[in-house]
Amino acid sequence: MKRLGIVIILILIFSSLTIFYTLFFMGGETSRGLSAVIIDNVSLDPRFNNETFRNQVKTILEQANFSRVDYYGPNDVTIDLYRKLPSLGYNLILLRIHSSTLNQTDVCFFSSEDFSLNVLYSKYKDIRQYLVKASTTIAGENRSFFGVKPSFFREYANGEFNGKTIIIAMGCDSLLTSSMAEAFISKKALLYLGWDGKVYPPETDSNTIIFLRRFFLENKTIGESISGLSDKITYAELDYFPLELSNLKFNEWLGS
Repeated sequence: MKRLGIVIILILIFSSLTIFYTLFFMGGETSRGLSAVIIDNVSLDPRFNNETFRNQVKTILEQANFSRVDYYGPNDVTIDLYRKLPSLGYNLILLRIHSSTLNQTDVCFFSSEDFSLNVLYSKYKDIRQYLVKASTTIAGENRSFFGVKPSFFREYANGEFNGKTIIIAMGCDSLLTSSMAEAFISKKALLYLGWDGKVYPPETDSNTIIFLRRFFLENKTIGESISGLSDKITYAELDYFPLELSNLKFNEWLGS
């Protein structure tokens, strides 16, 4: 009986070690927990510093079993952050950032770094082909920032996304063309959502919350989750790329 008891104990120990190894070394997102980030330079304008939006995102994602929701505020949205973005390991990235299109072709993402020719030809001289002067109005003042082209992510950014990453580009014209979406997909993002025209910050905030609730809590498909989502002021619509992921659901996402 004593020998049998030892055997049973050894079996239990082996089983426990096997489970531990599976969960912590092979479990991927299931063991480590899902992670998300909000990257926000729209809050450079105090009128659009929306703490309610941040709290709502966190609440929804925590209900969907995300273990971490990080936040990078206006002063953190740098060229270096964009460079590191694919390698940071997030499952969901909300880009609450200013964006525009260059000659109606390439989408441009704004950083929060003020544009300067001196800085362009000193600090950024080796990557200046990936950068542009990106201008917008902040709190009634015309401001110019360093912006990044799709080629910045495609050719210069570090590492790759994890193959399951969903990008929500909340700014103007972020999916007017597929140029930026294609750059993110080339870096192993799974899905890119964006707007086909100009958007007003409170509108993109509220529509993003609706999308998150539908997709992560109601388990609707991507197509169902964006259905009818538009800026009621500018009439821009939320869209996604690539289109073949229309039927993707949250409960199938990590196994896609």
